[in-house]
Amino acid sequence: MLQMSVLAMLLSTNVLSGGELQTKEDAVKGVLHQLETAWAKSDAKAFAAAFSEDADFTVWSGMRIKTRVVIEEGHKGIFEGPYKGTQMVLKIDLIRWYGDNVAVVLTQGKLMKGSEDLKRDGKQTIAMSKHGDKWLIDTFQNTIVQDWTPPKDGDGK
Repeated sequence: MLQMSVLAMLLSTNVLSGGELQTKEDAVKGVLHQLETAWAKSDAKAFAAAFSEDADFTVWSGMRIKTRVVIEEGHKGIFEGPYKGTQMVLKIDLIRWYGDNVAVVLTQGKLMKGSEDLKRDGKQTIAMSKHGDKWLIDTFQNTIVQDWTPPKDGDGK
């Protein structure tokens, strides 16, 4: 009986009520909306503000950058260059909660220029946590979706 009571107590500490869960989901969605809005305005400062001070960001090519300051500098360059005038659209596939203050978010991203799809679809894995009263991105992994056909003969060629 004691084991059941302890188990029930442990399980109840990570159970969120419907209202609490919705509030947390809204906060996470708000961070993603901040990214989309900042991107559409080519605002590197607002884009980087969604990240924690010591955030890690792995770009589509595999290059890893660290800190909000470097994330801002990098995005300033791409907003003035190859991605000027583009919009980023993020669609949430999954939010997985780890306790009350940590979320891992899986998204599908798309780059647009007006109504033109730039065919730069990506998948993102985003770890967020609560910093004081604000949700911020701690780790962002961006992967470009590529066409791939498995080998027919099974030897990897």
